[in-house]
Amino acid sequence: MFDKIITLCILIFLSINIAKAETVTLKSNTVLVVKNNQEISTKQYKTGQEVILYVGADVKVKGKTVIKSGAPVIASIQSSQQEEMAGGSGKIIVAVQLVETVDGQNIPISGQFVYEADSERGGTVAVGLILCPLVLLNKGEPGVIPVGAQIRALTISETEIEV
Repeated sequence: MFDKIITLCILIFLSINIAKAETVTLKSNTVLVVKNNQEISTKQYKTGQEVILYVGADVKVKGKTVIKSGAPVIASIQSSQQEEMAGGSGKIIVAVQLVETVDGQNIPISGQFVYEADSERGGTVAVGLILCPLVLLNKGEPGVIPVGAQIRALTISETEIEV
């Protein structure tokens, strides 16, 4: 008798949870905020490497959260140009690719972080030519995406998400 009561309670609980499930449509070109929680530098990362970023704010459809703040975002280093002699600056480009939804799907997104250090080439060359050619051996600054930097990314396709 006790087993039947437990089984009945489990069935009622499952039917309540199933009834609560709802599917909403996340449209293409929906904006989401992507942030980074680590410094990304041309000194550390090379072209082709993957990095994990995160969603900066909940994304909602009809009042239902479909992508949670803090959800992982997969991105890749599209370009990592080292700083150069004569004060040439470094540049790094990181493209976001996928984000995780509340139902565990990885959906495609589009957006880029592009950071280039300030170039010191003009001043370095001028000083090198006038005062000392050895100054031309000085390198510029690396390209760095600072902690907390953010961009707006867009979803690429329409997706059904169970909330």
